Amino acid sequence: MTEASAIKTDSIGGLLRHTSIYAIVPLVQRVMALLLVNAYTHRLSNGAWGVISMTDLFLTLLPILVGTNLIAGLSRHYFVHENEEDRASVISGTMVTLISLAVIGSILSLIFSEQIAGLIFSGINDIGNTPYVDYISICALIVPLSLTSTLGLETLQVQKRSQTVVKITLLKTFLEAALKLFFLFVLNWGVLGFLLAILCGEVVVGAAMLIYLVRNYGTRLVKRTFMPLLYYTLPLIPVGAFQLGLHQADKFLIERLGPQDAVILKNGEMATVALQWVGIYNLGYQIAFLFHTAAMASFMRIWIPNVFSMRDDHSRAPHVKRIGTLVALGIAALYAQVALFGREGVRVLAGQESYYPADGVVPWVAAGYVAYALYALGQATLMSVFATKTLALVNFVALCFNLGLNFIFIPRYGYVGAAAATTISFAFLAGATAWLSSKRGLAPFRPYAVVAGGAFVATAALAGHWLDGMFSAWSPGALASKFAVTGILLAVLYAVLPGDERRLVSGSLQQILRKVRPRRS
Repeated sequence: MTEASAIKTDSIGGLLRHTSIYAIVPLVQRVMALLLVNAYTHRLSNGAWGVISMTDLFLTLLPILVGTNLIAGLSRHYFVHENEEDRASVISGTMVTLISLAVIGSILSLIFSEQIAGLIFSGINDIGNTPYVDYISICALIVPLSLTSTLGLETLQVQKRSQTVVKITLLKTFLEAALKLFFLFVLNWGVLGFLLAILCGEVVVGAAMLIYLVRNYGTRLVKRTFMPLLYYTLPLIPVGAFQLGLHQADKFLIERLGPQDAVILKNGEMATVALQWVGIYNLGYQIAFLFHTAAMASFMRIWIPNVFSMRDDHSRAPHVKRIGTLVALGIAALYAQVALFGREGVRVLAGQESYYPADGVVPWVAAGYVAYALYALGQATLMSVFATKTLALVNFVALCFNLGLNFIFIPRYGYVGAAAATTISFAFLAGATAWLSSKRGLAPFRPYAVVAGGAFVATAALAGHWLDGMFSAWSPGALASKFAVTGILLAVLYAVLPGDERRLVSGSLQQILRKVRPRRS
């Protein structure tokens, strides 16, 4: 029996089992992050951490510009075809096009690296005589390798070879982490070492994935199978750009609108107070994002192919709505804890007290990622009915809304204002996609999930803020009170869950436990 056939995803139990396999990678990555971010922030000042955050912006932007959304098109159109030859041509056509565009984008970025560095690090004078140009050059080399890795892993994923995906990704994770520690603590290379570690990891995995793709699928581009994929993908290119703005524009605008007073970092490099703000903001943001990649991203990796592979809209509608509701409530329960224990999370991750103000960011971003999880569910249903143009329009409106709020909030409230703008924008995005999906007869979740989930996180955030004002960090009174709040909120969540869905979850969990429980001889 093949790995793909061994895993069934036509029930919530199957989804949970398959999601748990994919969750291994982000879970390990997040645990490592919890251990390593503290070490990184010991070695790197908040200004240097801000520099890394800004290079991450470029690492996200360039793949979008060179067509990373072709991979999303592959995920959808792989299931459009039923014979293996057509499916292979979808993969090979995507590979040839994506890698070609990525190499061109990388070369252009290397040529114009100084100009790009000047745009990203606007507050730095005489950019050509700083290491920031080198940072951009390294990022330009990372991108084509990273896209090749992602394409190879996506190919394995649509074939439901989740165990192989886990092994490869874990190898890359441990390799990059080891190199980061070596470059930072042994060679003391700072930001340069951080980026070089990523490059080395991508070289190893990217080369392996390229060999795998070429050997198994060739380098042909078949017009009959590739052109529908391309037409499907084209509206997703602006969607990716708009999503980049929604996730990264806040950091860019903090760097632009924040204080431009010059500061000198520990390694002697020049920075600004605004870059220090970006570093603080990014730490608070990462606490919430850690849980997003470990939980929601893992679920979506199997949920999207599951939705795409269903042929009958009428039969799948109740299934999609039921599971979407359970996921929405589960994510709300998770992020309520993030909002409640935000101060403690910052204390765990921060290697220096200069990062402690990040706890003001955590509740806002936690609420924002509950809304983003709802959007992800709506996005999957809209993509399943080929409504990519609608997605592009909704994301454009949300981005305009986000930019307007950031321009208002950042000068008044600093980086906390940027977090609030992100949350409000994600809430709009979630509501719009849910409504549009429902209009097409494929509601991604039940409306009560939004009300219950929002109230859940808001209550936890307010309780955390109140308790933080009463107790010092890590005091027994603070921890006992917060655990009591957790117990109360979870009891309320269980109470609002409809009886049928409660029984469905209980039955699925019991089925999973029976499968993983060791058998007696």
